[in-house]
Amino acid sequence: MSDHHEDTSKVSNLSKREIRQRITVLKDQLTDQEWKIRSARIRERLINHAVWQQAQHVAVYHSVNKEVDTVPLIEEGWRQGKAIYLPKCNPRTRKLTFYRVDSFHDLEVVYYGIPEPDPKRCAALDFAHLQCLIVPGLAFDKQGYRIGYGGGYYDRLLGVLPADISRVSLAFQFQVLPFPLPRETFDQPVHMIVTEEEQIVCQGEGDHVP
Repeated sequence: MSDHHEDTSKVSNLSKREIRQRITVLKDQLTDQEWKIRSARIRERLINHAVWQQAQHVAVYHSVNKEVDTVPLIEEGWRQGKAIYLPKCNPRTRKLTFYRVDSFHDLEVVYYGIPEPDPKRCAALDFAHLQCLIVPGLAFDKQGYRIGYGGGYYDRLLGVLPADISRVSLAFQFQVLPFPLPRETFDQPVHMIVTEEEQIVCQGEGDHVP
C-alpha cells in the first residue's frame, strides 16, 4: 500500500480550504483495494469497541467518494439487531434530520448524490434514544476537532446534541493530522476517532467513551 502519512505532515499553516483540498487528493488516490482493506480494518476496530457494542441506537451516514466505507457497518448494525439511523439534509436550513432505516430500499438520492432516508418510508429519530453518532469529516486533529465539507451541518447538530451521546468519527490514518486544526467558535469536537491503526480518545473527552 502507498504511504499517505508524510503528505499530511506539512500542512500546519494551511487554511481549512487548503487542508480540504490536500486531504481530498490523498483520499482520491486510494486504490479500490486500499480503500476496502483500510475501511474493513476501521470497521473491525469500531465493532469490537465498547462504544459500538453498548449502543443499541446508532446514527451513521452513507459513505460516498472514498470516505471510509460505512455500508458494511450499516449492514453489521442490522445484523446485530441495532436501530440504525441515517441523515437527511435540508440545504435551505442547513440542518440534518435523522430517520430509522431498516433497508437500503428505504433510501433515495436527492441532494449531492448522497443516499438519504425517504421520509415517506422511515420514522424520524427521537434523540432521547440515540447512544452513538458517527460523524463524517475530511480532516481531524487528536483533540477531536474536524474539518468537514463546509456546510456546517454536523457542527450545528453537535452544538445541541445531548452530552451523553458518544460522538465517533471514522478516518484513514492520513486524515488525522499531528497538529491542531484551525478552529472557529462554533466547531464541535468528537469524543473518539477510529482509524485503521488506532483508536484515539480525544483530549479531555475520555468520560464519554466506555
